[in-house]
Amino acid sequence: MLFKNKKIISASIPVIFGMYCFLLPLHSKAEYCDDFSDSVCASQSEEKLLYKIEVLESRKGSWYDLGYYMYFHTRQTPGIRVSFSRPLNNEEFQIFEKTIQCNYRLFKKNEEVSGHLEGLHVDEDRSGFWCFDYLGTMLVKFHKKYGTIQEKPEESFFPVNLELSYKSSLEEIQGKNITEIQVKWQ
Repeated sequence: MLFKNKKIISASIPVIFGMYCFLLPLHSKAEYCDDFSDSVCASQSEEKLLYKIEVLESRKGSWYDLGYYMYFHTRQTPGIRVSFSRPLNNEEFQIFEKTIQCNYRLFKKNEEVSGHLEGLHVDEDRSGFWCFDYLGTMLVKFHKKYGTIQEKPEESFFPVNLELSYKSSLEEIQGKNITEIQVKWQ
């Protein structure tokens, strides 16, 4: 008889735990994260970020050349890591999955370019996600928009500001981070 009671108690634990998680309030917390792997942010940033890259002279002929070199070879991936106060339940996850949007806005003075972030990685346990894009791509889009794509890149163009934002139909899952980016090359 005692054995049967243990079975009932152990079978009830997932149900009680699942109900408890559903009742906990949902919040999201964002941090700038340049490299997310093995469930850890490997490279976090403060309010300012400095990228030091080695670039062949032949890749400094234009912003186009530099941007694509950065995309394919040096691969800077500014991103935002968002953690939830608890894993999403099935209903929340369905809404999140259908409506999540991650965007960037690269700006300097009165000039800006914006778009969707290319990458999205959702944690298997639904406890958070990471959105990212390539800085080289953002720079190419910026300089195409302002007609400077064929000009020789200058370090004096920097710093620029980068706003990374996320939103979904779940009002608890939205926010943004802004950081300043400086790029230096050799």
